[in-house]
Amino acid sequence: MRRAASSQSPCIVARWSAPHGVTLAAGQVATTGTCVALLEVAPGDEVSAEYGVLGRVGLRFAPA
Repeated sequence: MRRAASSQSPCIVARWSAPHGVTLAAGQVATTGTCVALLEVAPGDEVSAEYGVLGRVGLRFAPA
């Protein structure tokens, strides 16, 4: 079975993006394979995600 290009390496996504006019500005992030939205977090924030029968995961960012 052949895997999708993006699952082989994030570099493949970058090499495809640039010739198609998709660029990143300083501070922007590209992610592949995530099943949740990206969140902006700050020191002291707590974040958790529920994955049904798979369970829950959570983390707390240390205060600055």
